[in-house]
Amino acid sequence: MKLSLSTEWLFFHLWKKNPDTNQSCPGVFVADTIIYRWAQPYFWYFTSKDGQILRKTKERIFVEQIEEIFLRNGEITALYLQSQSNKIIFEYFQKNEFPLFLHQREKALNALLQKFIEPKNSKNSMIKVSWSPQFCLLSRKTNINDLKNAKINIEERLSTFEGPEHLSIADSIASPILSADIEQICLNIVKHIQDVSGGNIQISRMVLFFKIDEKNRLWLLFSSGVKVRQKFINEETLADMPKNRDRIMSPIMILQSQPKRVQFPKFSVDTQGMVSSNSMICNNCSSQGDLYELQLSQYIEAYDQGVLDEESKLIRQKMLKQPVQKSEIEDDYYVESSINIPGIILKMWGKMDPEKYNNLKLNPSFMQIKVKFCLECYLMFTKIQVESKTDRDVKTQQVSRQTNWVQSKPQIESASLLSQKPTKTPIKIDNKDVSQKSSIQTKVTIPKVPKLVLPPAPSKTQTPAITERQQFPSQRAPFIYKNKQGVSIQSQQHSFNSTRSTITHSMRMQSIQQLKELLQDQQL
Repeated sequence: MKLSLSTEWLFFHLWKKNPDTNQSCPGVFVADTIIYRWAQPYFWYFTSKDGQILRKTKERIFVEQIEEIFLRNGEITALYLQSQSNKIIFEYFQKNEFPLFLHQREKALNALLQKFIEPKNSKNSMIKVSWSPQFCLLSRKTNINDLKNAKINIEERLSTFEGPEHLSIADSIASPILSADIEQICLNIVKHIQDVSGGNIQISRMVLFFKIDEKNRLWLLFSSGVKVRQKFINEETLADMPKNRDRIMSPIMILQSQPKRVQFPKFSVDTQGMVSSNSMICNNCSSQGDLYELQLSQYIEAYDQGVLDEESKLIRQKMLKQPVQKSEIEDDYYVESSINIPGIILKMWGKMDPEKYNNLKLNPSFMQIKVKFCLECYLMFTKIQVESKTDRDVKTQQVSRQTNWVQSKPQIESASLLSQKPTKTPIKIDNKDVSQKSSIQTKVTIPKVPKLVLPPAPSKTQTPAITERQQFPSQRAPFIYKNKQGVSIQSQQHSFNSTRSTITHSMRMQSIQQLKELLQDQQL
């Protein structure tokens, strides 16, 4: 019997309620398993919090709900099982691959999709149980690779019975408690199926696969074969029961690997022996377009001067929100030790400690590696070559500071005059009383203000003469030195001009004040 048919038949009888206790099979934990019929999700079996096995039909199964529940796992989310002739094909999915499989990929006609159960230890393992009324044979295989080691391919970290022999270690279960628990679960399954079928179905042999989680719970994953012995044969129960065979053919388990993406080398060496990056996007902002090469020595110099890249800013923001001293993931560099290491170096070379980074800075070959940036990022990192840090800080302050200075124009009209409303008032013009509306446009004869007479500017001959003792030793640049009064000739001319402008401005303000008083007198 095929994998999906045997597992579906077994799960269906485990889900059925015992007529005496009105409960499902006791002591059995079933992982979240979705059974596909005709490439569509048909049944969803799972275990509730109280230990009961429940089932959802196709009308209550939604793809969005599957994605939400399965993605609650860690890095590895699901296991996809399909059978072809006498083969069982295993396929594991990570978080970034599972939505693509769920929404876009075509499914097999009969298959199983199961939520991945995190193993008890850091290495994946699986227990195979071959049960019969005469004996119960247990075998276990444990993968040799760490499950959280991202440097190793996912298939090489998870393979047990379905993978090559050199990737796992086979051993027998020496714990008498674990052996007794597994044997008791098998007896409960056999007894429950016999009870729900009214004693018509008796299992003579079955092959089950279990897994132990972090809480030491045994989870039933799937069944690769079930052989039954039936008392009565009728048309109603014949379709539901697997066909009787002389022996169960052990299926061949195959691990299907994901299609590998072509990975180009990160760096290349030109004819002159110079190492450069092969990236087709900017290493800082990931934008496409024209790229410009910059040596790591120049980039590190800009980083030391305070010019931070996007990755370094992200690391510092995460450390401010939630400081992490050590990460469980080997390649995770979002830790406190990475604050003083440039983010682009961490993104290209992976996690490193400050000691290794300081040693790399002493390597001339490392400092001459060329990294590609877009034009904007290239100009940002090369700005320190033409500007000092002080100049950049001053420019930043000037841009951020909003200038509130506005040039004020001299206004002759008084604010009190502008605020007055037009009223009829008698005004004397040429010794005649005329009643009219007073407004700002009223014609008033204003006497001319006499012109101010400025004192004549002192000529160059009026400067005090310099004696022979005070003559300069060198006549090549006499304007640099000071004269007898301690002020240079240019300084004297500048002070006189400023005095003249000050007098002119004061006289102008005085004439404006006189004009205002005259206007007010005329109105009164």
